[in-house]
Amino acid sequence: MRLWTKKAITTILLVVICIASIFVLALLTRRCSAPWYCRGEALEKFPYTVVTGTVDSERGILGLLEIGASRERVESRLGCPLVRSISAKGAERMGFWDPDDVSGDFYDGVFAWVQYNYREAVISITFDFVAFNSKFGGKQKVLLSHRGISYLLSPDLTEKQASMLLRTRNGNPIGHWQGHEFIIDGTGTSLSFDSENCRLRSVGVVTVEKR
Repeated sequence: MRLWTKKAITTILLVVICIASIFVLALLTRRCSAPWYCRGEALEKFPYTVVTGTVDSERGILGLLEIGASRERVESRLGCPLVRSISAKGAERMGFWDPDDVSGDFYDGVFAWVQYNYREAVISITFDFVAFNSKFGGKQKVLLSHRGISYLLSPDLTEKQASMLLRTRNGNPIGHWQGHEFIIDGTGTSLSFDSENCRLRSVGVVTVEKR
């Protein structure tokens, strides 16, 4: 009877430890999820809706945050990033499989993640709606301009709605689908949707190599 009691107690303790471990892991995963990875923990909540733009589909935010602009120029307008990127060597020391995961700088005002190349020129601008909501508790929208037409993009936008919205004045689609990603033709702009609920996760503008 005593042996059974000890086994029962041991089993209960193991179950409790497992549950606690799962809870702690879930908490850490939430705090350390991409693209934050435990960075920017001191940032205060911002539980409001913000509209970023106008974002040109080929160049980014004109005069403020453009593809090809130097870091010096960007930071003279936006200030230093709220969250700084981590170098490839630093990411490797911290155990990141892919250094690109933490290679972005996060800027206030535009609430965008920016990546630079080795020449310190902007090569990608990403507006991550999910990351914004998880950190600040608010909602981000992007006013996107493509060839004279403006489109208001929000995290509530579904793939079906995007297919109807992202069209020319003549009703022709301005891009094409690749899985859960909508790519605007002739530009470096893409919209990424969640594979489960099919809602918009992020909007990205990247450098396009001219042929």
